[in-house]
Amino acid sequence: MKKLLALVMVLAVTSSATYAGSFWDSLRNAFRQDVKETRQAIRTDIENAKKAQEKAQAEENAARKKEALKEVNARLTTLNKEMKQVKADKNITETERVIKVKVLQKQIDFANKQKKDIQTW
Repeated sequence: MKKLLALVMVLAVTSSATYAGSFWDSLRNAFRQDVKETRQAIRTDIENAKKAQEKAQAEENAARKKEALKEVNARLTTLNKEMKQVKADKNITETERVIKVKVLQKQIDFANKQKKDIQTW
């Protein structure tokens, strides 16, 4: 009887030791998995925040570009109208006309250069 009781106790101790060992291993693995998943979630959140910031910045740049193009186009329209008026004006001398046309042409060329620069942003 004592031998049987000793055998049962040995089996109980070894099975509980085996269970305890696997329990701690599974607990450690579960903890490692949680840490790994948390790190991945943080990385994903950071990447999403960067993407959102880049998107907002791109939209802001597009809006500024559109506004700048609008201003340059308005100035070009005004300068072209002025150029037509100067060329059609019969009340000024040819010298005045040539000077005004050259000045206006330089302004138009500069505005066209600005427009080209803005479009390459």
